[in-house]
Amino acid sequence: SALSRRAAHPGLSAARMAPLVRRASDSDDDELDVSEPVLRAVEKAANAVGSGVARVTEADVAVLAGVGVDDARRDLLALARLTGGELEVSGSGELLYSFKPGVRTELSRASSRAARRERWAIWQPRFARVARLGFGAALIASLAIVFTAITVLSASSSSNSSDDRKRSSNVYVGNFFNPLDLWYYSRPRYGYDRQSDRGGGMNFLEACFSFVFGDGDPNDLIEDQRWQLVGALIRQQGGAVTAEQLAPFLEPARLPADDGTADGGGMNVDESFVLPALTRFSGVPTVVEDDAGQTRIVYTFPELAATAVDAPYGRYGSDRDSAMVLSEEAVPFSAAAPEQLIGAGLLGAANLAGVLYLGRLLNVIQKAGGAAALAGSSVGLYGVATGLLPLLGAYAVLFVAAPVLRNFSRNKANASREERNTLRRAWASALTSRSPPLVRKLRAAAAVAPKVRRIASAAAAAAGVVGGRGTAEVARAPVEADDALESFDERLARRERQRTRDVK
Repeated sequence: SALSRRAAHPGLSAARMAPLVRRASDSDDDELDVSEPVLRAVEKAANAVGSGVARVTEADVAVLAGVGVDDARRDLLALARLTGGELEVSGSGELLYSFKPGVRTELSRASSRAARRERWAIWQPRFARVARLGFGAALIASLAIVFTAITVLSASSSSNSSDDRKRSSNVYVGNFFNPLDLWYYSRPRYGYDRQSDRGGGMNFLEACFSFVFGDGDPNDLIEDQRWQLVGALIRQQGGAVTAEQLAPFLEPARLPADDGTADGGGMNVDESFVLPALTRFSGVPTVVEDDAGQTRIVYTFPELAATAVDAPYGRYGSDRDSAMVLSEEAVPFSAAAPEQLIGAGLLGAANLAGVLYLGRLLNVIQKAGGAAALAGSSVGLYGVATGLLPLLGAYAVLFVAAPVLRNFSRNKANASREERNTLRRAWASALTSRSPPLVRKLRAAAAVAPKVRRIASAAAAAAGVVGGRGTAEVARAPVEADDALESFDERLARRERQRTRDVK
């Protein structure tokens, strides 16, 4: 019924009944937000046309953003409400969303949550850089504190000790100052690497952080890329694909059969690796027969069939061209230059040795009577060094142990990434080999494809403003208002019936 549709889709209710006017009292809207992938997809659609006006369907945004259709629908309704976007209904009952240029700016004005996200996107890299510099500076500070304390406390306590012990302490301390000289004389080389690609523009303090914690995972956006490629593949194939076409982008657990298919023509079919794609894009498994009468499973995606965007979805494994493959990059130990990593490692080791020696020295002084065994101003330094020793020790151990543990974990993860890449490449190779059984299966999929429908602006039959600060007319089609609303209901009902048949 119309009431149930309005309850399920508040944006449709607004377009159906009356334009929604966003007022200052609508405080709930301040915490509404739109995910960044959906916002980028709308901007990409706007950039594809000269006017800068984005006209998209839910399926367009799902494909361009790599998100589920339901997620795209929810975010588009929120974006339309917050920015005054228009909701249109095509002659076939498809919903289109139209957004004027500057949608990101308008969203930040309308939603305080979105504004905070934009501000964080600006300041987060600066905070991260300060943290990296601070961690590296802490190493230099730790070295200065540790070896200053060793020098002063050793000199002070030596007046109450033998000459042999004094000489031993002085020689030990002198050796520990050499790494500081290494850091000093190696600075010109780091300046040179800042201007090259080897160090990625990284100075020595940042290299210390990189040595310990690395520089992040280059595969952070791999999931977005995966689903964008899968969505583009489905669009390029007209809405129906096979497991063999999806495998180069997903995570198959085994190699393809000898004939290049997933099932090898047998009765036992295991194509469970496609389930994430079916769940995200509302796919439907369909049993078909190929030209040889062999039963095959193909996957149709009727909800991705409507588009209002002229997008270059590309060619993904349907022709004789080489199939694209989703490839995960190996995570490097660090993006810093080798000289920087050597310097950071030597200073970290020197800092740990210095902390251990300082702890031993403080223990000796404590057994000799503590502060009473010291002379002059070194009494205060003894108290400071004693208080800071746990913190200095934790930092020194972290600086040395974290890279070792991280490297072990990194090597294991990289091996898993390469294994997944090898399987995906094997499926892509089987796809391009185009064995006769695979060709027949691809043909069967093409025969049941729902085909992508291009929705033109002239096909819109009714429209309404879903959000905005002012009022807007509900008069886009050349019909009377009552007729337009009645037509709106009929087309929505037709769309729901079609979706129900597709699912069955």
